[in-house]
Parts: sequence; structure tokens; C-alpha cells
Amino acid sequence: MQILELVFTALLLVPAAPPGLTDLPGHSGICPQTRQTPTAPQEYLELENPLEPTETNILAGKTLFHFDAEPHACRLCHGLSGNGLGIMFKAVHPKPRNFICFQTMKDLPDGQLFWVIRNGSPGTVMPAFGSLDVDQIWQLVLYIRNFSKVDSTNEQGEP
Repeated sequence: MQILELVFTALLLVPAAPPGLTDLPGHSGICPQTRQTPTAPQEYLELENPLEPTETNILAGKTLFHFDAEPHACRLCHGLSGNGLGIMFKAVHPKPRNFICFQTMKDLPDGQLFWVIRNGSPGTVMPAFGSLDVDQIWQLVLYIRNFSKVDSTNEQGEP
């Protein structure tokens, strides 16, 4: 019974948590987002995701994004909803990419995302996720692409 009380108390306190300690539902990061991220080498820019957007692949990407990616879960910077407002938002500069912004994501090639995930992004806090295998990186790309599809017709951008 004490465990249930603890869980309910924690759930009640989450909305009262100070800004920056929770992902902010209903809000988004900067959109459109001007980036100075280095462009991937041409051979990466030409890459297309070889994995089909199956439920299995997207779920694997979701698991990596929220829990299993090393050196840390993507959600810590990019937020639970991919809006760039994770718990690290206030502490980092430049701000994490807002994946729900259709205007930002529409012209970003899959190969660029692959390259940044694998190698990191100089001048930002985005680390290299070199411990992930090729399929895991492509699964992450599939999952990340879903964020901008969800919000592509509202204030985030035009489809």
C-alpha cells in the first residue's frame, strides 16, 4: 500500500516540477530551427534508410530513443515528444534539435541524421553513438521521422 501512495504522490508532483525538469507537453522547441550543424560527407547524404517503417523497427527505434541508446537516451536532450525540450534543454547550447518541426525536418536527409547519430555533432553537446550498429541507427531515424509526421499540419509547419 505504501508503494501505491508513493506512486500517486509522485504523479501529483510531476505537474509542479520546476520548468526544465520535465518535458513540456503541448509546447515545442524552436521552429523552424536554424542550424549550423556540419553537413555530412556526400556519401552519407545520398544514403536512404534501407529499413522498412514496420512496427517492429519503429518500436526498436523508440526503445533506443527513450531508454537504451548509449552514451545516454536521446529523450534527455530531445524530450519525450521529440520537441527538443528534454531535461537538459536549459543547460545546453545550441539547443537540441526539435524533431516535431516539419519545417526543419522536411529538408534533412536520412543520411544526415544517420551521420550525426553515428559521429556526433561538433559544436554541440550531441555525442557520437558509435556503439549502435547500423540497423539500430536506421531504426532511430525511422522513429525520429515519426515526430514531424504527427505535427506536420499545425503551427509546426506545412506538409
